[in-house]
Amino acid sequence: MSRRQFIKLRGGGIAGVSLLSACGGFGGGGDSGGGGGGETVFSFGPDDSGTRTKVLDRYNKQADTKASYQLMPADTGQYFDKIRTQFQAGGGDIDVIGGDVIWPGQFAANGWIADLSDQVPDSERSKFLDGPIQSNTYEGKRYGVPWFTDAGMLYYRVDLLDKAGFSEPPTTYDELIEMATKIQQDEGIKFGYVFQGANYEGGVVDGLEFISNAGGDVLDPNDATKVVIDSPEAAAGLAAERRFVERE
Repeated sequence: MSRRQFIKLRGGGIAGVSLLSACGGFGGGGDSGGGGGGETVFSFGPDDSGTRTKVLDRYNKQADTKASYQLMPADTGQYFDKIRTQFQAGGGDIDVIGGDVIWPGQFAANGWIADLSDQVPDSERSKFLDGPIQSNTYEGKRYGVPWFTDAGMLYYRVDLLDKAGFSEPPTTYDELIEMATKIQQDEGIKFGYVFQGANYEGGVVDGLEFISNAGGDVLDPNDATKVVIDSPEAAAGLAAERRFVERE
């Protein structure tokens, strides 16, 4: 197993996180790697599940070189800034980046990550959904491989719903507010509904979910050059998100 094959150690990806190869590391054609001594340095945030450690152990048992895990900030904004600072300074010791799905285009435009088109030929595309592949594509070249996804889901307390007299979970935002408010009042719970609503990347991501749930979009699905976020549907979705933010 060569150092280039490290990029292929991936999970089933939809969006969320991609594997990117920094220029100067193995993806860029070098053999020594940014870590020196033939070591491949893989960066990512904290790993509470132990999954990434298992992936590295698997790689190190099969590869002709070794890989190490460089811990980065859990906050993706801080992580991005740290990586960008290293790149702008002209270096860094990272070979493979476990990065946000929105990073490939930004990094590729600046020449900071390697073209991995030969690692993701058309025959490999069928293993992924088209969206993640497009997110890792810049000017016709592929700069990353989808690794795993984050998906928005609504988790709810069945016991509290039953206690409050609700037989089913909410199906609309109005129902969600009604149920959450009643349970808060009945049980003395501080928060009825918790989500990423702060003024940061998470708020934007959840905002997109609200827009989509309302039938809106940011770009025209048939013409990506046309912005449609000013549609009534998109506005309704963002208004729904704001209602939750204002209620805290």
